[in-house]
Amino acid sequence: PRSSQSCMLWMGCRHRGDALPHGPELAEFLRSGVLQRLSIGESRPEEEGRRRQLVQDKLLEDADEIGRLLYPKTREVEGAMMLVCGAAAMGSAVRGAIAGIAPRFAGSIE
Repeated sequence: PRSSQSCMLWMGCRHRGDALPHGPELAEFLRSGVLQRLSIGESRPEEEGRRRQLVQDKLLEDADEIGRLLYPKTREVEGAMMLVCGAAAMGSAVRGAIAGIAPRFAGSIE
């Protein structure tokens, strides 16, 4: 059963495709509606001409949506919780990205 709250995932991996961690499960979550959005950063894309995009890059691309989720201006939106999993350096970079987004929405990461 689907929750009334949206579930979105921003994740990073070295390459997409067959090497995507939990790829079949994530595809099923998207298909069934458990997951409404999946945004993937690739640190070492295999496709020629494709540039490296890290999780924090993907978050900054989606700054408006993330700002509305984390710092809602109306009571109609419940707000969101953000969980970060990964290496310490990635966590620090994600924190920096959110710190850059927060002031635009009168929010804080503290």
